[in-house]
Amino acid sequence: MRQNKTVSAGIWSGLDLSARFIIQFIVSIVLARILSPAEFGIYALTLIFVALSQVLVDGGFSTAIIQAEEISDEEMTSVFWYNLIISIILSAFIAMVAPAVARLFGYPILTPLLYGTAVIVPFSALATVPAAKIQRELRFDRVAKAGLSASIISGVIAVVAAMNGAGIWSFTFQAAAYAVVNTGLIWLLAGWRPLRSPHLRAARRLASFGSLVALSGLLDVVYVQGSTLIIGKLYGAKELGFYNRAQNLQSLPASILSAIVTRVALPIFSSKFNDKTALRRGTRLAQGVVMLINLPLMAMLATVPDLIINVLYGAKWLPAAPILTILAIGGVLFPLHAVNLQLILSQGRSDLYLKVEIAKKFIGVLFLGIGSFFGVTGLALGQTAFVFLAFFLNAGVAGRMIDYRPFRQLRDLGGTIAITLLMAGIVLLVRPLLPFGNFWKLVTLSIIAGVSFAGTAFLLRIGATYELLQMTPLGRFLKQPEGG
Repeated sequence: MRQNKTVSAGIWSGLDLSARFIIQFIVSIVLARILSPAEFGIYALTLIFVALSQVLVDGGFSTAIIQAEEISDEEMTSVFWYNLIISIILSAFIAMVAPAVARLFGYPILTPLLYGTAVIVPFSALATVPAAKIQRELRFDRVAKAGLSASIISGVIAVVAAMNGAGIWSFTFQAAAYAVVNTGLIWLLAGWRPLRSPHLRAARRLASFGSLVALSGLLDVVYVQGSTLIIGKLYGAKELGFYNRAQNLQSLPASILSAIVTRVALPIFSSKFNDKTALRRGTRLAQGVVMLINLPLMAMLATVPDLIINVLYGAKWLPAAPILTILAIGGVLFPLHAVNLQLILSQGRSDLYLKVEIAKKFIGVLFLGIGSFFGVTGLALGQTAFVFLAFFLNAGVAGRMIDYRPFRQLRDLGGTIAITLLMAGIVLLVRPLLPFGNFWKLVTLSIIAGVSFAGTAFLLRIGATYELLQMTPLGRFLKQPEGG
């Protein structure tokens, strides 16, 4: 029964996140063809405050609620009131510093944009606890209903606004609509309400775990958004727009896969935290499945970035192509970070998780500082180098817990890596021979890449190929007994 629920959770989580990211991706394509790179760059500066507020409002309590063996209504009520109070404080802070931020970067429009961000923060905070409760119960079908509805409605609003001359405000309209719709549906579907009498002390048990997770998340935001700050200040909004588009395109598949792993792996790993053999088997399977999807996608982004950007966003975005190649190389290991980090958290070691994050971010900031001397390309190279180093830190710590070290993890992925390199080689050899325009050239190369990769994987039984097949409707159909 538990296994069926786990499989169902994985399927629903995958469908939800994939569809949600795809919707947002399609919206971003439309907006990129209407709006300018500079407008994308200016709005990216507001996302720094969005990311910081998400970490501080959550406070690591969502992870604590999901990870805990048992949770009471008193504890969840305490977390709910914490989230709401902190969100109001942060909202006021963002509004207060908005004019200073606008002066710092030299874009007056940032002041009203940040006012809009400040209003959205409390609405998002209201969904934190009920969403964590749903995820704890592995009811990702309900998460999907809320998230997909919010993504579609907010995306339509953003596109209509942009087409009617709203410009950069289209992003704010989209964010506001998403927060309101998602929060409303989460509350409707979660079936949970806070107690009338809050007991803030009840969350003390969760705070010891959650605070360390929050601090780790804060360090991650500071590192990730550091490149945005540097580019925005030193190189301008237009260059930031190019970097932002390349980064978003690279992170799309990795973010989907990592989010699925984060959602599903923690509750599953936590339920088996004493069974090292089961954890090792689960880690190997999770990594094998996500890398079968992630590696070929990253290879395509790295080998034909100019085609992809030209077809999706238009010629005005082509300066982002070299950045995309570099970031895609770094993106190959990104889902492995999520698996190893969730493994650490499943053991209740948020203290160790924090130590790993501190070590990584210290090194990451160093790479960021060095890369900033060499322009936007240097920042991308620094980020890519850091991703590879960070894998060995994450996998080194997690691997010691279950006797599954970094090089063993990579060795188990050797077959997938080999056929990915073969696929990339075929794409590079075939591309000059195609007489088509950009669109049909990209379509043809994608088909060739997909057939060569999938065919080789199934023929040679590479990695977790058959496990991945069994997670699809076709695989489940083929597994049914005759007459079933």
